[in-house]
Amino acid sequence: MITMGIRTVSAFALLAALIGVIVLRSDGAKTRDASAASSVAAEAADGVPRRILPGSVTAMDWLAALGVEPERCVAVPVQAERWSTIRLDPEAWAARPRYERLTSEVALGFQPDLVLVSSTSSEAAVKRIRMSDATVIEVPEPTTWDGLLAAGEAMADAVGAGEAGERLIASLEARRVALGSRGARRLRVLPYANYGGGGSTSGKGTTLDLALELAGFVNVAVESGIQGYGNLTFEQILALEFDAVLALGDEDMGTSESAESLVNAGALASVAPIQARRFIVLPEALHASGSVSIVDAAEEIARQGDALSE
Repeated sequence: MITMGIRTVSAFALLAALIGVIVLRSDGAKTRDASAASSVAAEAADGVPRRILPGSVTAMDWLAALGVEPERCVAVPVQAERWSTIRLDPEAWAARPRYERLTSEVALGFQPDLVLVSSTSSEAAVKRIRMSDATVIEVPEPTTWDGLLAAGEAMADAVGAGEAGERLIASLEARRVALGSRGARRLRVLPYANYGGGGSTSGKGTTLDLALELAGFVNVAVESGIQGYGNLTFEQILALEFDAVLALGDEDMGTSESAESLVNAGALASVAPIQARRFIVLPEALHASGSVSIVDAAEEIARQGDALSE
């Protein structure tokens, strides 16, 4: 298991926490300072962060999967309402403050003791946050099974949820075994998304490729030599052989503008799987998942793919 280091609390910060030194600004500010000071003292005692700031949807997914109490999160990125698994349980997180973008000013304003950033977070913001007393950890985006398990272990260690992490890893392993024991037909699947500026696909080394691998299906984009995320033209589609298209869905509604763009393209009128509407439609929250939800995506892909094979 990956073990994360525990930051050292300065003697002044610990003293302030213990004797309740509060900078007088306003009632709201005093309340927040008191809460933060109390958390500093608690973390100093057991090393468990209690004022966590998730800096991405991926971080939110991991926190929810590990059963971290909403009260331990000082704020939630507003994008999580649409993309994270917390959208499935909105009431539990309704009281948490929201923020639009992770800047150093936003982060430090919440007085966190742990900030979870991503590879796409602003380097300047992360650098300034690191200069504070907060611990900063970059949440990985796994593209392999081992990487997914390692990310889960690292996140569990970071938030002091060792036992929950062990249960989560065991659950993921069991779900992987269940996916692999279906005995279903090995469909050839072409990932496709159109955000309005042309088509794209997910090749080798992407989270969607991992989901397809777990579902037991062939990623035709990988087979054709595509690395990472790349453009996909109608001419390229015509040259590929596939049984179904894995299409970007519209939120959680089961519809797909990406799929319709293929059906309505005159240049693709001769492509049987498209005209027969052999689509696996993945909701955008799962389509873009870079967390534990990759397994959710794999299970949904398997469910729809197996139905196409019946």
